[in-house]
Amino acid sequence: MKAAQFPHAKINSDYDATNILNYKHQMGLTTGIETVIAARKDLGVGKWMVQPYMIGALEQRVVLSFEPYGVVIIGMDINGHFNNQNEFINQRDFASIQIKQKLNYTQLSIKLAEQLLVFNCYELRPKTTYQSDNVNHIQIIIDKYQK
Repeated sequence: MKAAQFPHAKINSDYDATNILNYKHQMGLTTGIETVIAARKDLGVGKWMVQPYMIGALEQRVVLSFEPYGVVIIGMDINGHFNNQNEFINQRDFASIQIKQKLNYTQLSIKLAEQLLVFNCYELRPKTTYQSDNVNHIQIIIDKYQK
């Protein structure tokens, strides 16, 4: 997948809907903001061995873009800027995709043949006017991938 070029500005500015849509367009993606959720890749079991104040710094920030044939994971840096570390997971590679409601976030799990990807999707996120609606409708978003 080709890397899009985008200038960096204020902290978390790349979470803005317009910036995400422009970035997606530069990558050749045409879906709208209604298919986007900002998330943090779950650290897994080892996070309990890390000091609580370090967890936020270690979690990988991403924007998930649910496309017709799979999910594009758009990499973000700790300052909320695109880092051009993007990947595409083809829907054909999904063994399962499911959500689980946690205390203060929704957990999205994508099981592949030999890997489990877990993302924590918080309803409230700075600079994300779309986030609350999209997290609340995540089941509708992922239903198209159910086998």
